[in-house]
Amino acid sequence: MTAARTYDNQKSSSTMKNIMLAVTFCASTLLGAGALQAQTAASPAKPAPAAGMSLPSEMAKVETWSKKKWAAAQKTWAKDKAKWRSCRDQSAGKHLSGRKSWSFLYDCMNTPV
Repeated sequence: MTAARTYDNQKSSSTMKNIMLAVTFCASTLLGAGALQAQTAASPAKPAPAAGMSLPSEMAKVETWSKKKWAAAQKTWAKDKAKWRSCRDQSAGKHLSGRKSWSFLYDCMNTPV
């Protein structure tokens, strides 16, 4: 009977070790996930672009503007005749046309001289 009792004790001891190992693993996983979430929540936001600089995403959005919005922008930019002429000439030199030229012209007109 002693051998059977020893075997049962070893079996339950082994089972307890496995349970403790599983609990430890789960606890460390949850703590790690909580720490990671806290770290990402506390990370600083991206810095704002320098004054006068447009975001690349804004340049990409220009290609999706309506023709009415594009015409209004052109009307505003055309007031600076020299810069507008220079930007249009640069666009033509790069063989840009249609909406593909819009983002280039937007960037050119919004870049400080």
